[in-house]
Amino acid sequence: MKKYLILTVGGSCEPLVTSINQFKPDYTVFVCSQRSKEMIDGTGNVCISSAAKKTGLSSPDLPNIPAQTGLAKGTYKTVVLKDGQEDDLDACYKTIFDYMADIRAKDKDAIIAADYTGGTKAMTAAIVLAALTVENVELKLVTGQRNDLTQVVSGTEVLTSVRRQHIDFNRIKSECNKMLEKYEYAGAEDILENFLANTTLDISLESKVKDWISICRGFDAWDRFDHNKAKQLLAGKIDEKYLHFLGCIVSGTNKKAWETKSGYLLVNDLMANACRRAAQGRYDDAIGRHYRAAELVIQTFLFNKHNIDTSKVPKDKLPKELSHKVNSDGIAKLGLCDAWQLAAYLDADLAEWFKDWKEPLIAAVQLRNQSLFAHGTTPITEDGYNKDVRDGLAAFVNAAMDYLKNRGFLGEIIELPEFPTCLPD
Repeated sequence: MKKYLILTVGGSCEPLVTSINQFKPDYTVFVCSQRSKEMIDGTGNVCISSAAKKTGLSSPDLPNIPAQTGLAKGTYKTVVLKDGQEDDLDACYKTIFDYMADIRAKDKDAIIAADYTGGTKAMTAAIVLAALTVENVELKLVTGQRNDLTQVVSGTEVLTSVRRQHIDFNRIKSECNKMLEKYEYAGAEDILENFLANTTLDISLESKVKDWISICRGFDAWDRFDHNKAKQLLAGKIDEKYLHFLGCIVSGTNKKAWETKSGYLLVNDLMANACRRAAQGRYDDAIGRHYRAAELVIQTFLFNKHNIDTSKVPKDKLPKELSHKVNSDGIAKLGLCDAWQLAAYLDADLAEWFKDWKEPLIAAVQLRNQSLFAHGTTPITEDGYNKDVRDGLAAFVNAAMDYLKNRGFLGEIIELPEFPTCLPD
């Protein structure tokens, strides 16, 4: 793997010489001001040693840095900032970042080190910020013995790697929180996994990152309706209210969701999932979940109240207007609107309530059927989604759940906690 060293150049040559001699780069990039560029490409003696400075001499007594370190032509580059840019943090950052990012783009496996020992305050701040932005850049600093606050004792200089785990930890946490604001749990998981694989952390931080990975995996599984896996991953990692809700959905039996009253909990889960899809701008997905929730409400009601499975309804349970749905085996498979019509036939009170909702429900289903998610080609817009929430499928589901709750059919409905939009502290 090729080694690159990027240095900011200040008034002293010796730390940079130490850095190059100890790191032994294959290619070096010097970032200089107009005044310091002579230290790289000047002829004759252009650098002043610390020994000369101590004696009060101001005349250069050393050749340029490439000559002192034996850098051959073609193995280094001098990047000269425009006048005044050496004190412009943004300009310094852009210049350094562009070179770092270009190296990384051309050589994914390159070892890149950034030494911020020399240069103005803006230059050193900029190279550190760039190193924290570009993937896998090592931070380096030349240090040594100090007898005062002025400078390191000559001859004691050594190149050191800079610890940055807390800096990277908080940066990664911030990146993940931005993903979680949009419920992108899988994306946050990828960021954390990559960070853990490429960063040496102390035990406490490593443990926290592993917990965060489990939490992201758990909510990603839940977002995909894999409730069993979500419960396993989140156990001991998150507030008990989440596990309690999952426990009520996850059954130890092989019963289908609508065969117990947990089907009503799953309706609430579907509706919350639809809200998260809408927050991501995925309105077709959201409406699809509204449709399934409307279907699941009546599936659960019919099975628990009348022991009827909508996928195999006997002929003698059907009203005349649905008799044409019966197949050669004498059973009918009912879709959403037909299932609600059957429920209205079997329950006079529900029939009275459903009378006001029948036409709006049919219209809402037609809107859903026009989308590519269902049978058409027209994508659902944000306006279409908002209309559905006001008076379409979503409004129908909420009204139906309120109606069944008031009639005492739901039993105890556990509140579904909001999904987290940031990592726990």
